[in-house]
Amino acid sequence: MSTASSARGAVSQDQSSFVLRRVLPLTVIATVVAGALRWLATERGLLPEAAGVVLMTVFAVAIGVGYSLWLARTLRRSATTQRDALYRLVASNIPDGAVFLFDRDLRYVLAEGTNFAEVSLRREDLEGRTIWEALEPEAAAAIEPSYRAALDGKSSSFEMDFRGHIYLVTVAPTLDDKGEIVGGLVHSQKITERKQLEEQLHQSQKLEAVGALAGGVAHDFNNLLTVISGYTSMMLGRMPADDPNRVGLGEIALAAERATGLTQQLLAFSRRQVLHPQALDATDVVDGLEPMLRALIEERIELAFETSDNLPEVLFDRGRLEQVIVNLVVNARDAIEGTGRIVVETGYRQLDADYAAGHPGARTGPHVMVAVSDTGCGIDAETYERMFEPFFTTKAPGEGTGLGLSTVHGIVKQSGGNLWVYSEVGHGTTIRVYIPVATDAVGAEDPCDAAPSKELRLPGGETIMLVEDHEAVLALTRRVLDEAGYEVVVATSVDAAEELLARHNVDLVLTDIVMPGGTGERIADGKDVRGVQPPILYMSGYTEAAVSHSGALAKGAAFLEKPFTPNALLSAVAGALGS
Repeated sequence: MSTASSARGAVSQDQSSFVLRRVLPLTVIATVVAGALRWLATERGLLPEAAGVVLMTVFAVAIGVGYSLWLARTLRRSATTQRDALYRLVASNIPDGAVFLFDRDLRYVLAEGTNFAEVSLRREDLEGRTIWEALEPEAAAAIEPSYRAALDGKSSSFEMDFRGHIYLVTVAPTLDDKGEIVGGLVHSQKITERKQLEEQLHQSQKLEAVGALAGGVAHDFNNLLTVISGYTSMMLGRMPADDPNRVGLGEIALAAERATGLTQQLLAFSRRQVLHPQALDATDVVDGLEPMLRALIEERIELAFETSDNLPEVLFDRGRLEQVIVNLVVNARDAIEGTGRIVVETGYRQLDADYAAGHPGARTGPHVMVAVSDTGCGIDAETYERMFEPFFTTKAPGEGTGLGLSTVHGIVKQSGGNLWVYSEVGHGTTIRVYIPVATDAVGAEDPCDAAPSKELRLPGGETIMLVEDHEAVLALTRRVLDEAGYEVVVATSVDAAEELLARHNVDLVLTDIVMPGGTGERIADGKDVRGVQPPILYMSGYTEAAVSHSGALAKGAAFLEKPFTPNALLSAVAGALGS
């Protein structure tokens, strides 16, 4: 039963009770009084008996009818008052809600809510006025169809943007005691914060989907670049210095190197790059970058540093943090036309639950902040919604790839941090990077930079099991290893690799990470025919399946990043064999 029907039923019961308690006793008293007067009049001969009966009846009926009409009017007023009091009580206890009643002329007869002040409304501004008199023309036109539908007996719900806030509005018909529609009931609930959270979630899901696509493209492209770079390097190494074809091959190698940079940015955006976090002082990183940043900024722009000393350490890949800062400063520089100012800051922040609630995925607790502010053109609403999308740029064709901020977003998110952006068109932008404080002071050692415990050995007939499912990469890698003097055993899947490992003496397993039938990590615990567990060297351009939640390889794991050159391959293999 609806609220309106419940209230109407309660009022109807009150009316019946009121009539029984008030009208019936008064009618009986009036009849007795009229009977006594009639008896006195007939006894004294003032009126005939018949006339006395008629007058007594008329008097009793008049008293009863008149009093009934007066009571009915009083009860109607009382019912309206009770109904209004009920609705006002309900509305005054709904957080961010309001209740309205309107009649068949679309005139508000009641308006009560807890959120009137934030939209500069008063009850007096609405009650007694039609929707066209009380509201702006756009707002009245937006709600009129639903109001008129309620007068036809149809309920409806819709979202409405009113004076900077979003409301969920429900409109239903109201009935009188006879079941006829006399107006409508409106319930309005503010959902601005909920819509903002939904939009943030939608944006996050969209970026995740684009990131998955970008990561897949980068993985496949890295395999192609490995083949291009590898064969180009081999041809250049065998070609005489005066061969005219060296120029063309050099351009191919240079183009492959540039393409490699683009794939690394895609992997950073999609959070599928390999990170090597270590304990860092963010202020030290900024101080180390200062000379380069000043070289990037033109004299027309003032570059200022406001850093804090004695900040707690964070676990972050130093090279990636430098990349984040440089990208933000370059982006700030490009946003300034003419003269302006860029400020790079570091500081300590304690993020609470309120911040985390408004930023999906953000952590609470102590954080180190790295911020870049500029006095540039600012970011409009449309750009703000897309600023972290890959290949989205507001720059002219040829002036940017659109991967700068998307790369920043991917690195920060993969490292467990969070981004906060504030901007006003014409007044500049501030982008803050929040990085959780390290729980311990021991940073992860970079496996690629770690010095081997033994001297590197030259090839001496060692057996290497090569596990790779990409045919062209497999052929190139096998050729390089064969020519270097290694014995190579080939597998194209994890299952095949496990079978081969059990039948051969293997000195090193060189495996891609993402493989048919599982990941290369499955092979790491395998033993060869001698019962020996050989060392393992991972290679990949798409490492999500082999990377921990924070995006870092297990400490001590050797890794060769695609695309690689033959020299890089041989160096990594020699290092893995010598460790």
